[in-house]
Amino acid sequence: MTNIHSRLLAFLCLLITAFPLASQNQLNPLELKVKQAQQELSFSQFSPFEYRSDVSEFPAVKSELAEATLLNLKISTLQNAFKAQPEAITLELPSANGSPVLIDLVRAEPLADDFVVRTSGANGNVVAYQPGLHYRGIVRGKSNSLAAISLFEDELMGMLSTEEDGPSVIGKLEGKKDVYVYYREKDMLAINEFECYTDHPAMKKVDLKKYKPQTSGNNKSVANCVFAYLECDYDMFLENGSVAATVNYMTGLFNMVSALYANETITMQASEIFVWDTADSYPTTSTIDALNAFRTARPTFNGDIAHLVSRGAPANGGVAWLDALCSTYAYGYSYIFSTYQQVPVYSWSVEVITHEMGHNLGSPHTHACAWNGNNTAIDGCGPAAGYSEGCNATVPAKGTIMSYCHLVSGVGIDFNLGFGTQPGDLIRNKITNAPCLSTCVPGCNMTVSVTGTPATNGNNGSATAAPSNGTSPYSYTWSNGGTTASISGLAPGTYNVTVTDNAGCTATGSYTVEDQTPCSQNALTLTIVLDNYPEETSWEITDDAGTVVASSGGTYGSYADGAIVTENICLADGCYTFTIFDVYGDGICCSYGNGSYTLVDDLSGTTLASGGTFGFSEATPFCLPAGGGGGGGGCTYSLINSESFEGGWGIWNDGGSDCRRISSSSYANTGVRSVRLRDNTNSSTTTTDNLDLSNYEELTVAFSYITASMDNSNEDFWLQISLDGGASFTTVEEWNLNDEFVNLQRYNDTVIIAGPFTATTQLRFRCDASGNSDWVYLDDISISGCSTGPNLNPTGDDDKAISAIQTAPAWNIEDFSENTLKLFPNPASSEVSIGYKLSTGTAAKLLVTDLTGKVHLIRKVEDPSGIYKLDISSLRPGYYFVQMKNDTESLTQKLVILR
Repeated sequence: MTNIHSRLLAFLCLLITAFPLASQNQLNPLELKVKQAQQELSFSQFSPFEYRSDVSEFPAVKSELAEATLLNLKISTLQNAFKAQPEAITLELPSANGSPVLIDLVRAEPLADDFVVRTSGANGNVVAYQPGLHYRGIVRGKSNSLAAISLFEDELMGMLSTEEDGPSVIGKLEGKKDVYVYYREKDMLAINEFECYTDHPAMKKVDLKKYKPQTSGNNKSVANCVFAYLECDYDMFLENGSVAATVNYMTGLFNMVSALYANETITMQASEIFVWDTADSYPTTSTIDALNAFRTARPTFNGDIAHLVSRGAPANGGVAWLDALCSTYAYGYSYIFSTYQQVPVYSWSVEVITHEMGHNLGSPHTHACAWNGNNTAIDGCGPAAGYSEGCNATVPAKGTIMSYCHLVSGVGIDFNLGFGTQPGDLIRNKITNAPCLSTCVPGCNMTVSVTGTPATNGNNGSATAAPSNGTSPYSYTWSNGGTTASISGLAPGTYNVTVTDNAGCTATGSYTVEDQTPCSQNALTLTIVLDNYPEETSWEITDDAGTVVASSGGTYGSYADGAIVTENICLADGCYTFTIFDVYGDGICCSYGNGSYTLVDDLSGTTLASGGTFGFSEATPFCLPAGGGGGGGGCTYSLINSESFEGGWGIWNDGGSDCRRISSSSYANTGVRSVRLRDNTNSSTTTTDNLDLSNYEELTVAFSYITASMDNSNEDFWLQISLDGGASFTTVEEWNLNDEFVNLQRYNDTVIIAGPFTATTQLRFRCDASGNSDWVYLDDISISGCSTGPNLNPTGDDDKAISAIQTAPAWNIEDFSENTLKLFPNPASSEVSIGYKLSTGTAAKLLVTDLTGKVHLIRKVEDPSGIYKLDISSLRPGYYFVQMKNDTESLTQKLVILR
């Protein structure tokens, strides 16, 4: 790069170090703002953390920090504050000595009123973004301190600085959603050795006399505002994982940067953030080349200065044109840090961005020969570190933001000293006299709250919007077309409103009209005990066509940890699927709380779905009206056939070379035998004999399966039915990789098939994979039918019919091996004996479930082994599972009830 238009290209090489603090004699602007707010506002107590004493599982904390405090984030407390949006808060940070650190904070606006987010993936168009809450203030009891904290829906990040301790960081440990660390920067043990490009040929010397500042503080307040355009490179996006997370991180950092400027009475706001969510084309070998490419790519931008923020190469500090306001060179580049060995390091990044923007705004380095009215240096940190600009001066006790004192051992940069008198006055003077800047105007602070009433008769709900902090008169625009403050005659649903005041400020709100109309069909009650992350949990019910007929309408983020949610649901007769979701993929039990869910039919008391331990989702089919094993129309379910493949194929048939009955307990659900299907040939099947199912109205096929080596989303397997003796088949259900299953995880599933059926009905499982090494293992396949006629043996083979009910067990519990579960008699009528032996002595639960997973009976069992007699007279005839489970074991056997 050449020396263009006599502008100096200024460059900062940052070294990881501490920033010790010195003292000043007067209140800084942030202190004054807090004291004023304390006279006018009520500060909400905000205690989002719990002290965590054990650091053994976090070796990075022990190896990278000489001293630190680990904290657990209480996500519900954070989300309640995020929802309430208080104007002033007192943040409480627990400490090891029991005396919390109190931080008094006032709401700040680091983002412009018309702030937008754009992305490369959206072709530069605006994308939706939910801003965080940003605060600035002081540490209580610490004179001349400063703090900047940002709250997001599921994260908090911040920095504070005191004269005694220097900068401290509050941030999330990398890879941990609720474990935070609070530490002083001077306790960071790592030193990052950067290369420095001060001697680069592009660093041409120019006459700095025109930058000579006032030697006395004439410019103590600034009326003009500076708006910053920020751009985040692709590496930063990849590291954060999403556009929203990237913008959250960038706005959190910028809140800290703008807090340092606010402490100089300079207002700086972000006008736009552009995120590269596709690969960027910026050079990766030189900061100067990257800056040139950035300027070429953005000849115009939304702001007064433009800054490229990078997490990829080139690293090693930052670079910016000097005194660039209102010119075509108002560009800068900063390489930032997010974490070092899992530990967040915000203050390093705050320093480099603040420093480089200071160059754009007119300030040279403090070791430049440009100061004191006689072209001498303010300090000698540059020469002391080996970066002379032609003159020298005394090395100070502590340096300011535009210095190189971070490169001098034992000196460092003091955030509380800010820019220092001369650089601060110079920057304020440049901003005040910049012809392209305008005066700051108050932002729009209007908010709107929306209240309403439920619909108790189909369409008689209401909603009312109440704006505050605006200028009347107001206008209203509702999503249903309403234009008044209140709307009525509303059907159940969510109604959004936009309120505009007389000054043109807008605010939005919404209200969900609940349906409290008495249910005249099937009334259900869903009870959910939330875990410690209610913001991850949601649910829906779909009908046979896949249409959502009831749902949570989103996650339960506004609920407290461990809260109990009760939902009333009204459904018509028919078959449905209840699905519960967890966005993090760890269910609602039992890593982060003891969550559970139960869906019950109010009339019969039947449990339609229940659980708590699952991954991203768990689906349970059910039919209404409940009872009788799930069949409708008054029919009764009975077992047609159950096959575990331990003694042979039963009614199922070997399809050929790509179908095999194998012996391996790793793939069998019970016993050691299962059926393996592979590839996608005509022999990748197992098919039943002809079954006479003409008397059945509905079938339920229940089975267990596990897959291995399926390697793309096109790999799946099917359940098919033929009504013409196998001449043609229709697919009734399919299971796809990453939709219904992942490899090497066991699943139990059920499929309900509506009739009518014929005397030559066949069922077939078929694999649709890409090769011989792609496998699905099937086991414990049962077929049950719902019939209004007599219970027949549809296989046509008497030796496959259900055996007669036995009368007496012949067990000696001492002969049982561990992990054994036996039933007697089976089939049973009114009572069944359950013999069991667990390997651990913890209490267990005994559950009886039907084919769809509905829990019909549950008992607590204290002894680790024994014989338990269970009354089953209340259960309808049909097919069930008996399960004995504790915290570490789960044993299952099939039970048939006949009468």
